Amino acid sequence: MKLIIRQAIALATLARMVTAADLTSSGDWVESLNATNLISGAGTDLPSTLESISGVTILSVSNETGAWRVTARRSSSNWDNHLTLYVRRTSAGIGTGGVSGGDGYVEVTGSDSEIFTGSDARSSISVQYKLTGFAHNLSPSTYLSSLTFTVQ
Repeated sequence: MKLIIRQAIALATLARMVTAADLTSSGDWVESLNATNLISGAGTDLPSTLESISGVTILSVSNETGAWRVTARRSSSNWDNHLTLYVRRTSAGIGTGGVSGGDGYVEVTGSDSEIFTGSDARSSISVQYKLTGFAHNLSPSTYLSSLTFTVQ
């Protein structure tokens, strides 16, 4: 009986020591396309790729003293299957830990995709977006997508 109680106390102590990392995100990217975006005027295509500015979204990981990874997934209410959304990390941010990976574009789908990994607390990690698949056969519409970043 003593052994069971000791294990329960040890597990209760570990549970209090384990905390979840926090992820905060700020910033978004909105693009409006019209006739001025046509490559060579009327009758021509839109650029096939659009890219946000670097740092359009800033991520911060806090309340963590170990390794973690950041994933992203897309949820879209109105989306054309010809469009593909990508994200990449453009800075390592600042803080006590480190960040690696994610400096090349990663496709964001409806499932979690790892963007980058790190350790300990990091703030001011900037990201950038790229959207591909624009062509003359893309129906005029409002295409919306939300990204969910998760730290694990």
